[in-house]
Amino acid sequence: MSARFFNSDEEEYRVLLPFIKDGFERGDKAIHVVSPDQHCDHLQRLAGIGIDSAAVQGSGQFELRSSTETYLQDGRFDQDRMLQSFEQMASGNAEGGFPLSSHCLPHGLGA
Repeated sequence: MSARFFNSDEEEYRVLLPFIKDGFERGDKAIHVVSPDQHCDHLQRLAGIGIDSAAVQGSGQFELRSSTETYLQDGRFDQDRMLQSFEQMASGNAEGGFPLSSHCLPHGLGA
């Protein structure tokens, strides 16, 4: 069972979207990890707050990753590999000239 801090997806996005938008406006790099079946919905929600996902992906400011590729490589969860992956994502912001890197993990662990 994954920990849930919100009662619904709507509540989660209502809370997170202002912070997500603020990060994009400041020029921070954003890495969002969502379940594969939520990619389209997530991009639509970003569009709803004025984020052009194609443009920010093209500039390197935004990466959308699936929870499967992030957490379940080789079909199993490996805590050390996941932490190493997040360290690489967090340190990669210097290459693109982004002041900060933020990670958004809606839907718990994408379950």
